[in-house]
Amino acid sequence: MKRIKKNNLIRLLLLLAVLAGSTLLGLLHQYGIVVKPPGVDAFCPFGGLESLYALLTKGVLLRRIAWSSVILFTAVLLTAVFFRRSFCGHLCPLGTLQELFGMLGNKLFGKRLPVPGKIDNYGRLLKYAVLVGFIFFTWRLGWFRVRRNSDSCIDCGACATACPVDIPVDQITEARTSECLNCSLCVYACPVEDTLVYSGPGKRGRLGQSAVLWLTLCLFAAVIAVTTVTRQFTWAQYTIVSEARRKGKVNTGLIKGSTTFKEISIASGIPKEAFMDVFGIREDEFSMRI
Repeated sequence: MKRIKKNNLIRLLLLLAVLAGSTLLGLLHQYGIVVKPPGVDAFCPFGGLESLYALLTKGVLLRRIAWSSVILFTAVLLTAVFFRRSFCGHLCPLGTLQELFGMLGNKLFGKRLPVPGKIDNYGRLLKYAVLVGFIFFTWRLGWFRVRRNSDSCIDCGACATACPVDIPVDQITEARTSECLNCSLCVYACPVEDTLVYSGPGKRGRLGQSAVLWLTLCLFAAVIAVTTVTRQFTWAQYTIVSEARRKGKVNTGLIKGSTTFKEISIASGIPKEAFMDVFGIREDEFSMRI
């Protein structure tokens, strides 16, 4: 029981840390003065998926999509190759919110409220329509899966009870369904050693109980660390002024509603008087947001 509680606590703390970090980045983007990171688009892996077609066909990113989104999407695909949807089960902030609301529901109602079968089935089809490419990689390229040893299983049902997506883990020998998040909760819940484990095809390459959690975290950290060092991952939001100083030319795509005429003047070298004359603005309006 201590082992189960410890593993569950580590996983929950990791999920909360990622959620808190994502929230902090969002708040700093809106209200930060000293540090102003880019918007949520730059930190969303699926922004990279949205921009993938334009990137492959035209060599450009969609507007407001940064390279960091593509990098994170690549990291998601890498984890999917080895550990299926372990990103969803261990790092995704939206998954954390869903799980927290689920825990709240359990506290309020004393049990998990089942979704009617037909509604649940149709609802699950919607995400496939939106993320068909991602689901394909998750469903087909996953090397390590949850596997159950039926010989040592005592049919206690603890694994199925722990599963957040209601997979009957106690009735299968291998978690092949694409609904599996690889969150490890069923593995943690199993009271019999070496009965529910992660392993490759033919039960080769068996992993420890918390190995998927740490390997997923390490893979993401390694990808982000390398691309941060090589200055491909975007942590800071470039303004029209900083971008002009960095590249020696004006990027008009960085002009936003929060940009001031003063910033455009500094970046472009166009005198203040020219802006005031052409746009008919007063001295006090020159430093106000457009």
